[in-house]
Amino acid sequence: VGASDMAKTLGLSSMSTAEFQATRPTNAVRFLVWASLDDYYNYECSKAKDTDWSVAIRSAADGSSIGHGYATKNDPMGKMLFEKLRDGKEHQIVVDIRCLPNADNGRIFEIIRIQWQKQ
Repeated sequence: VGASDMAKTLGLSSMSTAEFQATRPTNAVRFLVWASLDDYYNYECSKAKDTDWSVAIRSAADGSSIGHGYATKNDPMGKMLFEKLRDGKEHQIVVDIRCLPNADNGRIFEIIRIQWQKQ
């Protein structure tokens, strides 16, 4: 059993990283991840630098990169996310993420919800 399959079995994600990237779901999908602030803004999100935080996200199950998520800076979740990640370190969190409706790429997504994991 692979790490992504194990995460699915344990209820940490409802699909594998590869499946998420291939299917580009627009409904929220939950993953246990390692997250850190980043400065990458894909061309689809290039105008979001002033309004959204860029967050590099990789699977806690197997360490593979899931991609980059974006969270609105001025909403409560975005503010909480920034406060936790601003130390520049990776932090383990549970995220609900979804792709943009017309996404060209399953590695660029919106962060809908977060939940902290004890470290």
